[in-house]
Amino acid sequence: MCVIMRHRGAQMAPEVALQALIDSCDKREKIGVKYDAENDAREVFNLPTKKRIYEFIAGGGLEAVTPIKVENWRYNPKPIENPALVYSYNFYSGSLYGYLAIIFFQKTGWIMIKSFKKNTQQDPRNLAFKGLAALLGASEEGNKK
Repeated sequence: MCVIMRHRGAQMAPEVALQALIDSCDKREKIGVKYDAENDAREVFNLPTKKRIYEFIAGGGLEAVTPIKVENWRYNPKPIENPALVYSYNFYSGSLYGYLAIIFFQKTGWIMIKSFKKNTQQDPRNLAFKGLAALLGASEEGNKK
């Protein structure tokens, strides 16, 4: 479920913003990557350059993308002149569970990759194993008695 926070100006659906990101990465137009996001992409996803990040995104490297929320960019130095929204997503890349946040500048159409890192939330694919581990633990305790 995607949470939409109060914001100024028009907003596009998270899926449309994601497609705009993919298109910008493919064309290498109106796209940028913040320093921390570039470093995290290098360390976590083995994407050493902005070019590789763009190729990864344009080439379908983001799997099973799920929108999290949309909110105003709180650090926008010019919120009236250049409104910007932050779109955040969970995604997979192979066995990795990732988090992506982009800033979409509404007037110019520019997109800035704000975060591109390992997700700090528990990977939902592991929830079944957590339950199984609890059952196995209870079963092992029963065998010890």
